[in-house]
Order: sequence, then structure tokens, then C-alpha cells
Amino acid sequence: MIYIFYNNDPYADDQGGGAEHFRCIHRASKNSHLNFKFIATRIAQTNEPVHSDVEYISKGTNFFRYYIGLWFWFFVNKNAISEHDVFHFHRNYAAWPKYILIPKNGKVIITYHGITGIFLKNKLGVLSSPIRRIMMLLERKAVNKADRLIVVSRRTAESLKEQILLNNYNRVSIIPAVLNTKNFSESMPPDPNLAYKLVIVSRLSAEKNIKLAIDALFELVSTGHNYTLTIAGDGDERNKLFVQSQNLGLADRITFLGRIPNIQVPSLLQQHGIVLLTSHVEASPTIVKEAIFAQRPIVTTDVGDVHEWLDNKSYGFICQHTVESVAEGIQKASVLVSSGMYNRTINLDDISESSIMNRVLRIYDDLSAGSISRIDDI
Repeated sequence: MIYIFYNNDPYADDQGGGAEHFRCIHRASKNSHLNFKFIATRIAQTNEPVHSDVEYISKGTNFFRYYIGLWFWFFVNKNAISEHDVFHFHRNYAAWPKYILIPKNGKVIITYHGITGIFLKNKLGVLSSPIRRIMMLLERKAVNKADRLIVVSRRTAESLKEQILLNNYNRVSIIPAVLNTKNFSESMPPDPNLAYKLVIVSRLSAEKNIKLAIDALFELVSTGHNYTLTIAGDGDERNKLFVQSQNLGLADRITFLGRIPNIQVPSLLQQHGIVLLTSHVEASPTIVKEAIFAQRPIVTTDVGDVHEWLDNKSYGFICQHTVESVAEGIQKASVLVSSGMYNRTINLDDISESSIMNRVLRIYDDLSAGSISRIDDI
């Protein structure tokens, strides 16, 4: 049996990029020959039917509640686990209930997103050091005990090798986050009239750094450019961002849509000319791939695996984490749209849902059969 653990719901449709990757694994598993079970949290509407392929161990998105459910699930099922079972965790600390309660049976896969505590360091500075040392100790132990590791970018793989993984690098596979590309089948290149319409699709939290996007918009408007910005998403920074837009005199130029269903993202991108991503930190941001499939230039800060997808010339621009750099990137993207020079040169087969998910399923197959084949050099 393949068990896939994630603090989300494969039958919910409005929980962002990470959950979209979870849904892709779910779709791929349903269409495979594998026996699988998703250990998830209930987010979909309560009138949703019970699904035999999902076992819900908590309700809502609170990770602490889900984590308690994980410990209980492994305690209850510890005598039912066989040596051929495979456990796929999407956070290194989620593997600890398995390691402690069922230390021998089963194989472990961890999807590794990046060095722990980076946001904490950015938030607290040197005050975060004691906490981060403990977190790093547990992270190294969890990662080095895993049978296979999936990282979402070469940059993450290099950080893993330098700071976390002690040996056995053949256990590492570089597999990016994925999305349902069929939703973008009707996408068309942007109309020149959309050259000054910007859009952000993101959780409104501190690490997403939407403040930088608003500051860049202010810079552009102050120099006579007629940009507008739509922000789709919700989070604990919403009120602060709304006040910022008011204080900068941008209330008539920024629209806060709130959270939208994932199925509506393609049409939202089609209504705008340029996609923005201004995060402090990301692993493999789904919105970059969404922008590519939507045929929209994306202006992004230098995070995660964006260098692996964008050419910094004809369909996307990578910026420094400064107002000036982001504003410059937006202007370059506007030229692409207004002149009709947008040119998506990337091979879409490389980031198609089926291509990426087949690699994940092959790992499941290998481990359940007792094989550990090498896929990527790091």
C-alpha cells in the first residue's frame, strides 16, 4: 500500500498551489495500478460524499491538529503496516510519528521543500538561532533516515547536499511541483490592451511579500504609468495590505478579490496581462507554471526553481527583492504584451502533469518492489 500524507484535501479545489500538487498526485494514483490511500484533512464541503481512497484524520487547515492526528493514526495502525508499504510525507517533521511508532516496517519518501526555519530567521534574526538549531537537528535526522527524497528544484537539491544530507545522494530525485494543465487548454496570448493589468494569485501572508508588489505599483504610478493590480487570495496580511494600498493612494488601482476556487485561476489570468510573484521564499511556485500555460509573462523575485522555467527575456523576468528591480521587470513585461512579442519558448512537455507525475509513480513502484534506482545527480 502507498500512503500519501498531506495537510490538505484532494477533493477541495481552492487551497492554492501546494494543494494543487497534492490533487495531481491523487489523480495520477487513481489512474495507476497502485494500491494507495491518502491521509488528509477534511476541507471540502461537509456534504461531500465519503471517498474510500482518502482517510481524514482532522478537519480544517491547522497543521497542529493534523499532526496530532498523524500520531494517533500511526499508533492505531502500527500492527497493520508491512515491510512493502510506502509512506510519502510532504514535510520532514511529518515523518516522525512513523519513525518512532513504526521504526522498522515500510519505506519513507520525504518531499523536501527547503532548509528549515528560513522564514523564522528572516522574521526574528539572531533571536531565531536556538530554535533553528533544534529544528535543523531534527530535520537532518528525519531526512537522513528517509529511503527516498524528492526535491522540487536543483537549487533545493544543492542546499540539501551542502547542509542536510550526509551521504547516499542517489536517494534524491528532482521533481518540480505540478498543476492540472488541462485547465489551461483554451489559453491565448495576451491582448495588447492588457499590458498594464497586473495580477497576483497568492496566500496573503508575510513570506509572500505582497507589500513589495504594492510598493512597486506605487513606484510605477508615481512616474506616470497607468497600472492596476488585482490580488486574488486571503490570509493574515490582508488588512495590513489593504491599509498600505489606502495610505499610498492606490485604493482605486488595487482590487482585493479574496480567495477564489482553483478552477477559476485560468480565466482570471486571461483577464490580465502580467502575473506577479514577489515572495521572500518559495520552493517550486505553481503560479510560475500557471503563468506559462496561461501564456502570460510573469515577473518574479529570485526564489525556488524559477531559473529553471524562465528565460528572463521573452516570457518571464526574474528580479531582485527590491522595488526598483520589480518595477523594471513589470515594464519589460508590459513591452512584451503591448508589442505582441510574448514568446513562450519552453517545452511544455517538460512540465506537463503526466510527465511529472509518472516520475513520482515510478518512485512508488521502485520502493514498493524494494528497488532504489538513481534518477538525478546532485
